[in-house]
Amino acid sequence: MLDFLASVRRQASDPLANRGALDAFWRTLPRDNLTAAQEAICAMLADPPRRASINDDRLRALLLLDRYSQPLLDAMLADLVTTSTRPNLAPRSWQGAFELCRLLGQTLGRFLRAAGDGRGVRGWREHLPFLVLRILERRRVELLLRSYIDESGTRFSWKDLHDVYRVAQAHDLLSYEFPTIGGASVTETSIELEYIRVLLHDVLRAGNFPPHDAFWLDHTVPRWSRSLVMVLPEKRTTKHRFVVDLDGEAGLTRLGRESPKNCLGLDPGPLLKCIHDEVASLRGIDGPQEDSAMRPARRQRLLGKADSLFGPVRPIIHRSGEREPVAFRVEVVVGVTQIARALRSAADGPAPGVQAVARPRGALFNAQPDGGTITGNTLRASTIDGPSVAGTTTTGSRDGGMVRSQLTMVDRSDSGCRLHGAASAETPLLPGVLFAFRMDPASPWTLAVVRRVKKRLAGKRVEIGAEYLGSDPRRVVIVIPDPETAPPRPPGVEVPRFSAIFLPDSKWTPGMPFGSLILPSQGLVQRDRLSLHSRSDHCTIRLGEPIEEQAGFIWSPFEILDRQLQEDPPKARNSAAPVVSQAR
Repeated sequence: MLDFLASVRRQASDPLANRGALDAFWRTLPRDNLTAAQEAICAMLADPPRRASINDDRLRALLLLDRYSQPLLDAMLADLVTTSTRPNLAPRSWQGAFELCRLLGQTLGRFLRAAGDGRGVRGWREHLPFLVLRILERRRVELLLRSYIDESGTRFSWKDLHDVYRVAQAHDLLSYEFPTIGGASVTETSIELEYIRVLLHDVLRAGNFPPHDAFWLDHTVPRWSRSLVMVLPEKRTTKHRFVVDLDGEAGLTRLGRESPKNCLGLDPGPLLKCIHDEVASLRGIDGPQEDSAMRPARRQRLLGKADSLFGPVRPIIHRSGEREPVAFRVEVVVGVTQIARALRSAADGPAPGVQAVARPRGALFNAQPDGGTITGNTLRASTIDGPSVAGTTTTGSRDGGMVRSQLTMVDRSDSGCRLHGAASAETPLLPGVLFAFRMDPASPWTLAVVRRVKKRLAGKRVEIGAEYLGSDPRRVVIVIPDPETAPPRPPGVEVPRFSAIFLPDSKWTPGMPFGSLILPSQGLVQRDRLSLHSRSDHCTIRLGEPIEEQAGFIWSPFEILDRQLQEDPPKARNSAAPVVSQAR
């Protein structure tokens, strides 16, 4: 991917001495190891030579390093552009991209301050527009990634970013335009628009968007913000509902009584009009559009949430029930694959000392028994007076390739719960991630999705707000047969298959009067026909419109087209799981 990188050699003592030294350093970086290349660059930026002076040659070398690093950053952020097939590995590359952007932004900022103070850079004015632009771009990506990585010991300095804006303002560069290439089109951006883009993304962070959704919104913001401008305090009107204090340590905030009078103002009206027009254009569209892999229904939900964040009134979260304080430990499994393994393990046989639950024939589609409410017996199966773990540390363990961890539930309601625990790099709980939890091995699993994440203690611990999807899930397997036009499959080559999760209907919160399937993101779409097999059932179903779509899963209802009961349910372990085969 990065053909200009060569095998590791001895690094130059000062790679930023001039362009020649930078080229020599770049050739030492490994082309087949993105992480090693990123770490070498970050180590060099974090520990510059003590007596290195700031001059024209070093500024040119730094700008060249920034340009060389762009393909590396693009490769490390590739999982944010397309749905990752290995979601647990993606945050590791995002962490590297975060560190690289943070250090590049800080180093570029030091050069800007030195040049502005007249220290050593004679020809800095010719580089000033590009220097400011690169700082804004790197700080924006740093801010974008902060919600999804470990940023322990670092913070985002809004004061430094506002100072960059002031430098551009003082040199009349706010309207300086740069060409940007997006796909086959070439558009224009400016320093002011890039500054506004960082401010808008900070507002969007309040929406707790999943990583892929946040990245999509970040790339959509430029076409929403082309008509936005920052206005001076004396030109502000009531329509400028958002303000920014260039002397403060905050980004864009809503105008309030406590807002300083010298704040710059921003009218979100043109942005909201663009969002409304885009929502209107998506109505009545079923399949994905050519310019986006995201389905229209999912895009409409994202746009609606973004609209509320910039709307006239601050969005308020309405809860379906009162929170009940609790304090106990729950076992947690993250992701469709890991949850399916846990369900298979439970179906193969209960743990020692745990009573098995007998299911009658046809039980896959039976309604959930009375008392199986998520906030009732499911969570009360273990008494609250059991082992309290308030203040304990989350631990993780592996069981047959399955990663289990423990979190502390601190409160719950009819619709969800709040969990505390240590941050885990192995199984990160990010907004939009599916997970299952249970009180103990005798309790059924409950499925939930992460809606909100707040980091504490410099990112070492997390607070998670989760919404329930359902309880008593059951594992199924989807088999994708070859198309009718495909040649016969060679002997011994198995048909591709992957696990999915069946959720029975429930009258409890969240009320779901029909069964549903949670499928990994494997290209399944509405109206796909599936053949479902279990120990007791054999039926043909058709998928309905997804209830929810995330990068890691699709939650979809289905219609039963044909059903037969099996007379002799298989007893072998390998056939314990139901099977769903796709037939389009």
